[in-house]
Amino acid sequence: MKRGDIAKHERTLVLVRPLAEMELEAPESVRSMIGKKIDALGEEERRALQYASVEGAEFLSTITAKLLGVDEIDLEEQLAHLERTHRLVVTRGEEELPDGALATRYRFVHALYQNYLYGNLVNKRRVQLHRQAGDELAEHYGKRAPQIATRLAMHFERAATLSGP
Repeated sequence: MKRGDIAKHERTLVLVRPLAEMELEAPESVRSMIGKKIDALGEEERRALQYASVEGAEFLSTITAKLLGVDEIDLEEQLAHLERTHRLVVTRGEEELPDGALATRYRFVHALYQNYLYGNLVNKRRVQLHRQAGDELAEHYGKRAPQIATRLAMHFERAATLSGP
């Protein structure tokens, strides 16, 4: 209501403008709180979450470990610690990928954390990570890649778009 996006009409609140036209950015106080929580992490933890953020609100341990160039078990131990102590991610379960690799799926507890971490990557790093994530996913899925065509397209499109003309 403060920004004029919502108005009171009789006993209900209504949108003044279409949702698509509104800037849906977190208030500065929320961004500040998220920044403090992320800044309290160690460099390795922050980097792991930043790289994971490239996959989206949910991410796979196998892909993130490849992006980081680390052992997958070490990464999963690190993510378990982040889940227990900082409550930034939640384990969603394990799944077998089409190539037989066993991956653990994680989710950021809130998209605001994922967006904040992603936003703090430099552009060239984003391009590199999107391209690499797309390649890794395509390799894991092989002939079944059409099943994840939307995810692959997002990674390759962002890699191309972010790299410029």
